Parts: sequence; structure tokens; C-alpha cells
Amino acid sequence: MMQKNTPVIVGVHQLTQRWQEGQMPQHPLALIETAAREALDDAGNHLKAALDALYVVNIFSYGYADAPGALARALGISPRTLLYSTEGGNTPQYLVNRACLALEKGEAQAVLIGGAEAVYGFKQAGKKGLRLDWPPRAQPQQVSGEVRVPVNDVESLYELYAPVNVYPIFETALRAQKGHTPAQHQQYLGALYQKFAQVAAQHPQAWIQEAYTAEEIYQPSEENRYVGFPYPLRMNANINVDQATAIVLTTVGEAEKQGIPPEKWVFPMGGAHLNEVWEVSRRPRLYESLAIGKAASWALQQADLSLADIGGFDLYSCFPSAVQMGRNALGLAEDDPRPLTLTGGLSFFGGAGNNYVSHSIITAVEQIRKNPTSPC
Repeated sequence: MMQKNTPVIVGVHQLTQRWQEGQMPQHPLALIETAAREALDDAGNHLKAALDALYVVNIFSYGYADAPGALARALGISPRTLLYSTEGGNTPQYLVNRACLALEKGEAQAVLIGGAEAVYGFKQAGKKGLRLDWPPRAQPQQVSGEVRVPVNDVESLYELYAPVNVYPIFETALRAQKGHTPAQHQQYLGALYQKFAQVAAQHPQAWIQEAYTAEEIYQPSEENRYVGFPYPLRMNANINVDQATAIVLTTVGEAEKQGIPPEKWVFPMGGAHLNEVWEVSRRPRLYESLAIGKAASWALQQADLSLADIGGFDLYSCFPSAVQMGRNALGLAEDDPRPLTLTGGLSFFGGAGNNYVSHSIITAVEQIRKNPTSPC
């Protein structure tokens, strides 16, 4: 029998802001507000008064003194809990896990999670001489969680705080572990990411909707310059996007009380949060992630599922090495027919800073609603 305190996702929305000549682009918090209103509408607008927790994913492209407070005022709500996250691509899933715990324990009735970036609009406005009407930029007054220095002194000397310098090292370790020559490995990476481009080409919110061939992805060109060998531009996360999301969660009991139809419900069945060895230079093997494997195992145990029950995946894809380490940690064979991405990944769908995984979650919710009996 379903418990009344079981957490459930009841409202979602994701949007992509396309540049229009002469039109003022919205700043990130305004994009989140739009997404939040649509997500609440998706839930039937029953939960607005019940929202007592609001989480905002750390915004990379613009600073606000109090993003959660400003968003709450814009939405006309007064939640007891306001949270602004630390940085990290894992943040959206971590916040969903945190929301589920709060709901299950009775510490919240309904939770709204929002995130956005507007790098492209900001840059285009500068290039076009458009004076933005955005609120004044400010440093966040409070961040929830531990803010850690990402590197040690030696790593800092080699600029290993920059992902474009770190992930090529992982890729080189993977290539050596597989016994590939550089040329063989480039073709291998092109074939891997071609599948991601094909998914993005069919996603209505993807930033790049072009089904690039493997050769167009791995071969350098004027439009596909090297950023950090072995990665041309099309293998790098694309931060130059304007995208936003909102996710609304509540409990089964509250959803029933508010009259939210069950066809809107999608259950987060398992979640786990682990950190890799923090300093890259101290990791025992640079071609694998022990944390991903263990976290996935715990999440599947919570859900009482096996890997064979899963119909699709969205592996973090800031660079191809992340995809491979995620796939290997899960124990997926290279010829497994199940998709490794639901969106098209950070290179093609869009690498919206810390918030990309919100798009993964929402796309999964949308697919499950369309076909609730299929594995996902």
C-alpha cells in the first residue's frame, strides 16, 4: 500500500530562451520564475499555497544577493526553507534527493527546485550594444553547503581547477587503458558522441538540434577547433546557452488532498550522493569512478530494481571521459542498445552550468508520463 508521505514529482517545466534581435533577453532568475509558474501550472496550480521549501541551483552566469528570496517574492510565496546550493553538476539530483528526504520526514509539504543560466543572452547583448535591464549583479549572501577549494597547491600550478584541463587527462588514461592509438580513440569518441547529437536533434529544448556525424564531431575544423586535446569544440560542454527549469515535488497524501491527477505523478524511486576522491592527483586510477558505481548500486537497491530493469540513462556528459567512466561504473557493455542520454548531453542539448541535470530529470519525467508502463 502506498504511504501518504511517499515523495512524488507532480510539476515540471523546462525552457530555452532563443536570441531575438533587438529583444531584451531575460536574466536567469526571471527565466526561473517563468519555469516555476509553468511547473506549478503543470501540477494544476494546486500547490502554490503549500510550497514551504524553495531550492535554487547555484547560478553560474549571474550573481544575486538572495536568489531564493527574490524568487519567492516574485512568485508571491513565503516558504519556511530557502536554499541556494553550492556549485556542482550533481546539484539538481542532490536537491531532488534532499527534497524527497524532507517530504518523507514531514519537514516539508511541497518543494520547488529551480535553476537557470543565461550566458548566451548576456554575451549577445554585449556584442549588439544592447543595454540590459537586469538587476544589479551581487555576490550571494548565503550558500547552503560546504564550499571547498577545488584543487591543492600542486594542481593549482598546472591549472587543474579548469575542467578543460582535467578531463583530457581522464581521457588519456581511458585511451591507454583501452590500448587505442590517438587516431583510433578520436574515431571512437566521434562515434560515441554522434549518438548524443542524434538525440539532441530530436529534443525540442536542445540548444543545438543538428545530427552531426562522427567525423564532424571528432575532426578539427574552423567551426570545430581544439579546446584541449583530444577534445574539439563539439566534445566540450556548451555553457553558452540560455536555459531554465523548475521541478515541483510533494507527497502522495498532499497530492491527493490537492486533487492532482495521478497521471501527473512520477516517483523518484532511489537516490544516493557520494563524492569521488576530491583531489584529482590523489585518485588511485584516473580512468574510473568508484563513487558513481557505488551510488548507482545504492539507488537501485532503494528502488528494488536491477540494471536490467532500466530502459534508458542520462550519463553526465560534460566531456566524453565522463560518459565512459559513468558507463563503466554502471557495468554497461559498450554495445548495450539502451540510450546513454535522454537529452543529447551537455555538448548538444546545452551545458547550463550547474543546472544541466535538471533537464535530464524533467525529460525523464516527461517520457515516463507519456509511457508510464515502459522501463526508464
